Amino acid sequence: MAGTPVEDYQGSLIHDHEKTFHRYGCGHRECLAHVLRCLKGSMENEPERKWNLAGSVSP
Repeated sequence: MAGTPVEDYQGSLIHDHEKTFHRYGCGHRECLAHVLRCLKGSMENEPERKWNLAGSVSP
């Protein structure tokens, strides 16, 4: 990311799990689309887990 605006950015970055971004900025937030994708993947691939169904209307 050298030579890009991200290099000197001091605000919060909204991104996915990419570890590269954790070297830049002061704060980090995860994109909600990525959070939902991970949750959906957990619901589909880990049916034995119940935490991922908390608050769901239907399993």
